[in-house]
Amino acid sequence: MSEAKILFPVGRYVGGSLYRSSPVLENDNKTPKLNSAGQPRKSYSFALAIRKAGPGARWEDTPWGAKIKQVAVEAFPNGEYNAPAFAWKIVDGDSAVPNKKGKKPCDNEGWPGHHIVWFSSEAQAPKLTDKFGTREGTLQYADGVERIKPGHMIEVLGFITDNKPSQSPGVYMNYDMVAHNDATTPEITLRAQTDSTTVGFGGGAAPAPVAPAPVAPAPVAPPAAPTHVQPNTAYMQAPAAPAAPQAPQAPAAPAAPVGPQMTAAATTTYEAYRAGGWTDEQLRQHGLMV
Repeated sequence: MSEAKILFPVGRYVGGSLYRSSPVLENDNKTPKLNSAGQPRKSYSFALAIRKAGPGARWEDTPWGAKIKQVAVEAFPNGEYNAPAFAWKIVDGDSAVPNKKGKKPCDNEGWPGHHIVWFSSEAQAPKLTDKFGTREGTLQYADGVERIKPGHMIEVLGFITDNKPSQSPGVYMNYDMVAHNDATTPEITLRAQTDSTTVGFGGGAAPAPVAPAPVAPAPVAPPAAPTHVQPNTAYMQAPAAPAAPQAPQAPAAPAAPVGPQMTAAATTTYEAYRAGGWTDEQLRQHGLMV
């Protein structure tokens, strides 16, 4: 793995959040991604705006940009970093090209005239300190007050690694520590950041497998109507002696049930449920079998 540790120049905090996590979503931007334990993933991300040297200046020509470029060159010797889709995690703040959400970078407050570097991590929130690095942790979000406001000037100590192996080559722009450099610059009102702890993940149970639709039994033809028989009057001259009443037969004992017994909530047979992927445990859990 190729990597580099970089102390970035003082820049303006212009996006994301230093204090709140957001859910990591699938490509549809709606479905949360899950970790190996089946729990929703969350990440912290924020944007640093670094002033350009002049109109048309390229980030890779800066001292910090050259280090990032070198990580990609070493990790992808076949030149994948030259592809337009290579994930640099750096945006041209002057660009008028809309992103996937239809937003133009140049329309964001504080972006024009800057290189916009996006840092992110799923490990933990950034460690925060003052401009001299002497008060580590004292600026953490712990009492309901966010000490570092969007629009303030910050410094970021970051470490850059490649994302190999990946079907979408690029680099990871991780953070190590953020220093609060200057609080006198104008604040920026950012779009509300979704806090992953307030979404309600984990509150619902996974749905049970869908049972196959029951197969209707084949229709049974009704019995034929009885044929009327004309009585033989020759044998009806005198009534026959009544037969002695017979004692009623006791009903036969029902056969002992064989195999699993379905409840009234079941909509089809045990065999049909099993064919549809249900286990005995799931059937009992949903009250379909005793």
